Amino acid sequence: MIIIHDFFLENGGGENLIISIAKKFNIKIITAYSKKKISLIKESKFNFIFKNNKLLTFFYYYFFFKVSTNKRLIFSGNHCVYSNHKCIAKQKILYAHSLPKYLYSELYLGTSTNFFFDLFKGILKKKYKKNIFLFDEIIFNSIKTKSKFTSVFPDLLNFNMKLKVIYPFSEIIFLDKNFRNISKNYLVINSRHTPIKNINKILIEYLNVIKERKISIYITHEGINSEELRKEFLEYSEYISFTGYLEIDDYQKLLSESLGVLFPSLDEDFGIAALDAYNLNIPILLYKNCGFSEILDNFYDFFIDDKDPNEIIDLLLQYRNEKINIYKNKIDLKVKLFKYFNKYYE
Repeated sequence: MIIIHDFFLENGGGENLIISIAKKFNIKIITAYSKKKISLIKESKFNFIFKNNKLLTFFYYYFFFKVSTNKRLIFSGNHCVYSNHKCIAKQKILYAHSLPKYLYSELYLGTSTNFFFDLFKGILKKKYKKNIFLFDEIIFNSIKTKSKFTSVFPDLLNFNMKLKVIYPFSEIIFLDKNFRNISKNYLVINSRHTPIKNINKILIEYLNVIKERKISIYITHEGINSEELRKEFLEYSEYISFTGYLEIDDYQKLLSESLGVLFPSLDEDFGIAALDAYNLNIPILLYKNCGFSEILDNFYDFFIDDKDPNEIIDLLLQYRNEKINIYKNKIDLKVKLFKYFNKYYE
């Protein structure tokens, strides 16, 4: 088995997931460019060209990339899908994290468009569709993602192709019992700093409440609009702190001692950052439209849509003080996904 992944640029949940799968089964990953220097990752010899340039990466997969192997190929990412017709393999599988947002921005709230992709959108959509139907199987990371694909490509439902939904996992330790002895009053935002993650909007919504109730917010990770966020909320540094990337132990400790994780995305296909908190039995404050909500019970108490910030904080304090169980039917998603990939392992 070989994995083809677009690039490793942003240290996001999807990137880390692919690396975790590769390490578990000792699978080689082929990619255009990687900031992560790991022995299993084989970069293009032109990797220096693709550094921080997604458009050139797109051209690479669209025009030049190809693989011939007697093993199975797993494609992860939307740029590499365009090379599917040039690749020969025993079986070709797509692990679909999302539709290409640059082509289907109307299906993703808060997504900005790109002039180049807008200019050639019709051609690119036809090419993408042609390659999609050359896969033997598509694994979707949520029902939400599958629904988006089948709404755009309804023929998938009648085509001779396996369609599976297998949720991703988090490498954060999975705790199956709810035990928390937390006395600290802070929230954590642990999403990448990109416009689509909606971080600035959620901070504005919660700003008055955290000031009045003396609750801090720690923002982990980095991203393309980190500097913009730091400048925008500089005057509120008494309440809002940017930690940058943390070592795994420090990150886990920060989450474990928090009141909850604020997951601000309005339209996330899944949300591995939310799963980090879930694994640790930490409340996740999220929108119902997020694909991650699929694994939560219908009566889950911390949907942002249902309550204003003051009600959410009251509920977080109640759950903590009364030691109320947050998740009734937790699932170890790592076990499920590894079990599925194990049958393909060679």
